[in-house]
Amino acid sequence: MKLNISLKTEHTDIATAVSWSPDCQLLSCGDDKVLCKWGADGEPAGKISTINAYASSISWSPASGKQAADMFALSCTDGSFRFVSRSGREEKKVQAHEGAVIVVRWSHDGAALLTGGEDGEVKIWSKSGNHRSSLASTGQSVYCACWGPDDDQVLFSCGKQLMIKTVQASRKNLAWSAHDGIVLCVDWNVANNFIVSGGEDCTYRVWDSFGRQLYTSRPLEHVVTSVGWCPNGECFAVGSHNSIRLCDKTGWTYCRERLQSGSVMDIAWTSDGTQFAGAGGNGSIIFAQVVGRRFEWKNSEVTLLEPRKIRVQGVYVCVCACVCMCGVFGSLGCVVCVCWCL
Repeated sequence: MKLNISLKTEHTDIATAVSWSPDCQLLSCGDDKVLCKWGADGEPAGKISTINAYASSISWSPASGKQAADMFALSCTDGSFRFVSRSGREEKKVQAHEGAVIVVRWSHDGAALLTGGEDGEVKIWSKSGNHRSSLASTGQSVYCACWGPDDDQVLFSCGKQLMIKTVQASRKNLAWSAHDGIVLCVDWNVANNFIVSGGEDCTYRVWDSFGRQLYTSRPLEHVVTSVGWCPNGECFAVGSHNSIRLCDKTGWTYCRERLQSGSVMDIAWTSDGTQFAGAGGNGSIIFAQVVGRRFEWKNSEVTLLEPRKIRVQGVYVCVCACVCMCGVFGSLGCVVCVCWCL
C-alpha cells in the first residue's frame, strides 16, 4: 500500500485539527480562528464561520438512529468547548476547564462527551453539555485522550504515561510507562482493540488493551505529533514534521511520504477507510488516499491502483454451451451443458 497525497491551503496560520462528518465532508480549524469546509475530493467548499477563540480539536457527533449527525464539538484555548451546527452557528458554549481545553471527543454511541485540559483534568459530559463526572486529575496537561471500544473506558496521557480509567467504578484502572518523553497523541481502535501512541521521544508504539507493548519504532527524525487508526484496524497513520507514514496494524511501515506541511498536528480517517486528512503546521490541509490495496478471494486478486482505477487478476471466465439432445434420446428431452474455463 502507498499514499496518494495532495496539499491544499486555505488557512493563513497553523491548522490545528480536522474531522470528517459521516457524509464525508471535512472540517478544519486553525489559529486564524476560521472554520473551513472541504469536499471529499479535497476541494475547498468555503469558510463556514469565524470563532472568537483559538480552536484545538474538533469531534463530529455520531449519527444516532434517525437523528442525523448535524453538529460537532469544538474545544478552545479559552477553557470552553462549543456545540456548533453544520452551518457554523454556535449552539452552546460550555466553560469546562481552567486553561485550554486541549482535546474533545464524542463517544462512539454519541451519548457522552470527553474533554481533557491544560489543568490536568479529564471530564465526562452529557450530549447536551451537562457535567457528569471528573474522571481524573493528573496534575499535568492532558494532551490526548480517546474512548475505549465499548465506551466504558477512557484512555488519556499523563506525562510519559498512558492511563485507562473506567467510567464505572466496577472495573480496574490501568497505568503504564509508555514513552521516554511526553505522550502527545494516542488512538484506540474499535475493530482490533489495539492502541497506538506517539511522543516527544520521536517514536510511535503499538499496545494491546492491557498495556503490553506489541511494537516500538526506531526514533524518527522529529517528534511524533499525531496518530490515527483506519476504522477497520488494518493500518494506521503517523504524522511528524514534514512527514507522514502509513503502517500496518503490527507497526511496520508500508510507506513514508515527505511533505511541505510543517508538523502534522491531527489525523482524521473517513468512515470507509479509503483516505485520511491531516492538519499541517504551516496552515495546509493534507489529503491522503490509500492506494495499492490488495484483496484476494479464491483465485482472484483485486488491486487498487488509483482512487478510481483497479486491476483484476486471476479471474476465470467460463463459457457454457448447452445442447438439446432430444434428437438423440427421443422423448427424454435431455439437455447437456458443457463449460470451458478460459
